[in-house]
Amino acid sequence: MFTKSFTTVFISQVVALTLVTASSFAQPSSRGGGFSNMMGGGGMTPDIQKFSEALDLSGDQLVIVEQILRDYDESFREASDASQEGIGSSFRSMRGSDDDPERQRRNELRTQSRELRDKLDSAKKLGSDTDTTQLQKELSEKIDSIREAIQQQRTDSWQSPERQAAMEEVALLMQDQLRLKHQMKVELEGDLVAILTEEQLALWPALERQLIRDRLLQLGRLSGESVDIIGLVEQQNYEDAVLIGILPAIEEWDVNVSAALEARDLHMIETQGTLMSSMQSSGTSATEGVLKAQSELAEAVRDINDNAVESISLLLPADKSTLFNNEAKLKGYPRIYRTTRVERAYTAA
Repeated sequence: MFTKSFTTVFISQVVALTLVTASSFAQPSSRGGGFSNMMGGGGMTPDIQKFSEALDLSGDQLVIVEQILRDYDESFREASDASQEGIGSSFRSMRGSDDDPERQRRNELRTQSRELRDKLDSAKKLGSDTDTTQLQKELSEKIDSIREAIQQQRTDSWQSPERQAAMEEVALLMQDQLRLKHQMKVELEGDLVAILTEEQLALWPALERQLIRDRLLQLGRLSGESVDIIGLVEQQNYEDAVLIGILPAIEEWDVNVSAALEARDLHMIETQGTLMSSMQSSGTSATEGVLKAQSELAEAVRDINDNAVESISLLLPADKSTLFNNEAKLKGYPRIYRTTRVERAYTAA
């Protein structure tokens, strides 16, 4: 853990940067302030200790904040359960029943395909004479024909009015859920801000970034994308003088990675409609564009982490720099930098 003196320095730096904008967090906005994109769901009650410590809540404030978070979690859970049930029902309706003619026809085609493949495998074992070769060719052509029939049936089924209606219903349910999340977050932020003092409001942005990191950093899919730089520094147990020396790099990472994580998360939310539309039309170009953008946003988070490791390594004393850099690489890229079995055996010997 950071020592008290380092924490004091870090918070004072944050306050100096955010004091001029603190009053804006007390005002409602059309987008719900910075808090509007902070969470993807409920589960805020376990964070009560973070609120208490970061904002230095009084006893009365702590009771109120805990109740606000509990009310939010309960309301969100009820709304989410109802929405998920509706989405699940729509998806189940797409599958149809066991006696659905389309499903029966699809099963028949699959059975025929398996039988033909078994015959083809047997024919290949008979040799390569003219008759056998001709038989293999005929069986392969029949298998290809059945494959095309299955693909065509899948396309027709996907574009059927019933399937399109179900997809539209799912898209509407998802959009309604996103709008509800946004509304609830706006109300939650308003309730919290209303009970904070001016001094506590100045500390709010730092807490907000911490909550963003806690929720979103772990969701990274690329190597190096989920590295928690502050957590990694805490594990080193550096002296206060060393910590103060690397404070600028930590602060820069804190601000940049939180913004990048929000951008990554917001893009995933905003492109739900595009993905659903692509599914309805069986199109791929729009989906490819969305996935490419998501990949670029993930790479941006990873690059911020890598740059922070490099900056901190440069600011650390020589005897600590190499060790920190190696641990960061092992944390972010374990497949590349972990010790191999041969290396472990050599070391043990």
